[in-house]
Amino acid sequence: MKNLVLTVCFSLFPFISYSQTSSINLIDNLENSRSVSLSTFVEKVEYIPLETTEECLLSNELQVFVGDNDIIVGDQKAQKFYRFDSKGKFLNTIGKRGEGPEEYLYSISFYADKDYVYIIDANAKRLNKYSHDGKFIEKISTDLVSWSLEKEGDNFICYNFLYNRIGGKEDVYELFLLDSKGKQIKKQPTTVTSAKDNAILFTFPFFYRYDGKIFYKNAVTEFVYRIDNMLDMNPAYQIIGGGNNNGREDYKDIQKYAKAMSVRDIFENDNLVIITYAFKNKLNYFVYDKSSKTGYNAVEGDNPGFKDDIMNGLAFEPLIGSRSSSNCIVSLKEAGNVIDNAKDLKEKGSIDSLDYDDNPVLVIAHLK
Repeated sequence: MKNLVLTVCFSLFPFISYSQTSSINLIDNLENSRSVSLSTFVEKVEYIPLETTEECLLSNELQVFVGDNDIIVGDQKAQKFYRFDSKGKFLNTIGKRGEGPEEYLYSISFYADKDYVYIIDANAKRLNKYSHDGKFIEKISTDLVSWSLEKEGDNFICYNFLYNRIGGKEDVYELFLLDSKGKQIKKQPTTVTSAKDNAILFTFPFFYRYDGKIFYKNAVTEFVYRIDNMLDMNPAYQIIGGGNNNGREDYKDIQKYAKAMSVRDIFENDNLVIITYAFKNKLNYFVYDKSSKTGYNAVEGDNPGFKDDIMNGLAFEPLIGSRSSSNCIVSLKEAGNVIDNAKDLKEKGSIDSLDYDDNPVLVIAHLK
């Protein structure tokens, strides 16, 4: 009987082969840092001030999507969403917080593609779909609490906010494939196997894209999964130090919790994997060279970041949770910080009229 119970419990978790997984060791490379110039993998850098108007006043807590013809910005602090043109001119708002039929109750995140913007109303378990110019299209009920998502054709891939709450349960699922109306097509059992991870987590799972594929990382396991064939999870990387390193009760001591290591975002291209991770109250940027299978932390002087040798600008720090439909990564700078360092900046035209209390400046690095 005991063997039968063990067999049933382990059958909950998906069969996943880890034999071809590449390993990236953050722990052993904490002291391995070097200056990394943007020109080694970036072709062009643009400084784009986001226009300041009475209708558009931004905080510094932003999520950004850089499209082919426009820029979508979500203000996570104000829970408002905006659209700018490619030069930073304000165009329109998208949606409005409220209880009306075309409004969202609470949202700090969105997903955008070339046609639509989906404001994620997680607590209400739904998506609000808008055109880029702000026209309301429809509400999509999901029956899931999920703060981020990806699209696969017309379908959505979402995670379950309680994916780590296994606590003896045998029916906990981690990822869901939904159709365009929010109906469940398929679900994937949780990858979490230890009851010690049944705790409150402050780091959200996230998705990213590379080479036409969707990748997924949660806060508990060390693995980055590639999503194939209608929700099949295949481990692409094991990030040593990228799992849940907190004790079950550590969340009660925020300072102690903040000192732990946690992976916050990943960017990948054919040559590099850039991992943004938090450690001891500071964000760091680990660069993994895919050909040599070696890595190091990027620093500019004494601080984490990349040296902008193209524009002779401020240290480039990739912005967490921001995405693009083109081949670029973005950083965000306070207007006053840009002004104070503008004397050395090449091509100053875009920031000539910038004031200290203006909206932040978006820095876009176009990759080679």
